[in-house]
Amino acid sequence: MVDKKLLAVIAEVLVETLDPLIRRIEVLEKRQKAMHFRGVFQRAESYQRGNFTTHDGSLWAAVKDDPGVPGDGDGWQLCAKRGRDADRRDAR
Repeated sequence: MVDKKLLAVIAEVLVETLDPLIRRIEVLEKRQKAMHFRGVFQRAESYQRGNFTTHDGSLWAAVKDDPGVPGDGDGWQLCAKRGRDADRRDAR
């Protein structure tokens, strides 16, 4: 016969163990949805953490919300530096 007290303890341990993991997965999935390429950088646009853009021939990733201009300050991470033959202006 199944011990109901033992099953209750097992269920409690599983819930305590899995709840933080489930919340973490939800956070990571939400963050993943925010990662997308926004095209050529536009000053008038609003950028969020996880957005990617090109600026002066380089690829940049926003590391925080409202990161400012790529290359100015700590709001952007350089992903791929422009090549020596790249035009300083982005192609439109």
